[in-house]
Amino acid sequence: TAPAGYGKTTLLGQWAHENPRPCAWVTLDQADGVPGILEDSIDTALTEVGVGVELGSDVVLVLDDGHALAPERLRDAVLDVLDWLPEGSQLAVASRCRPALPLSRMRAERMLVEIDSHDLSMSAVEAAPMLRSAGLDPRSASAQNLVLRTEGWPAVVELAWMLLRCATPL
Repeated sequence: TAPAGYGKTTLLGQWAHENPRPCAWVTLDQADGVPGILEDSIDTALTEVGVGVELGSDVVLVLDDGHALAPERLRDAVLDVLDWLPEGSQLAVASRCRPALPLSRMRAERMLVEIDSHDLSMSAVEAAPMLRSAGLDPRSASAQNLVLRTEGWPAVVELAWMLLRCATPL
């Protein structure tokens, strides 16, 4: 969970690309709140990657933009998916807000890995290559201040990088 621009979808895409299991991806929207629509979307995504849940295949199922659903709809969908997801599979949910799930129980059962805006924020070291390519010394007070003031928010650091690259001396 993290606000817009923290790279949730990008991170999931990179993870899914490097994961050896097939990845079924569903980008949620308000229509998925209608009974049956989300289930059809999940079934279609699984079919597109050649996985049938009835076959018991390991799969990664990504539900992106969880915030597009009403909290109780997202909770019910996640709990339903966890009931039938084959052993060895993983469910990843990306959202701008924390889902209304039994997180304490899931943590206790070691069923949960949580990644939030703190984990997705760029440090000065991570921002350094971008800042260097924009002509800014990443060790300078200006560069350090940029990362500090943006709280490492990746989208804002990138926007600043693009502005610095385009800037020409007067």
